[in-house]
Amino acid sequence: MLYALGIGFGENPIDPKQLKFVYEKDLRIFPPMAITLCYPGADTRTAAHTGLDMRKTLHVFQSFELVAPIPLNRTLVGQNKITGVFDKGADRGILWAYENHIHDGASGQSICVLNARACA
Repeated sequence: MLYALGIGFGENPIDPKQLKFVYEKDLRIFPPMAITLCYPGADTRTAAHTGLDMRKTLHVFQSFELVAPIPLNRTLVGQNKITGVFDKGADRGILWAYENHIHDGASGQSICVLNARACA
């Protein structure tokens, strides 16, 4: 609900199209919330073995593919995988791409796939 309120749902408190995302009765999750799920944790902010400080990176692209509805009251698990690393040349840094496969922690059902690119 907080995500939906934060992006403007509930502005019209009697609009049933908005209420389904901000009111407990028949609550649904707004699909683009998928991009916030299972984001890499604090331990990935510095990668000593690479010399990169993830706090000094720029997030340049994000997309998602929903495979199933995002469930309520379930534990979701993300599995990150680097899908590409591109050298931009001397003093220009690198660009890398990754996927985050989100699935239900109990059943293993695939929920969504997040794709992102960042540069440092």
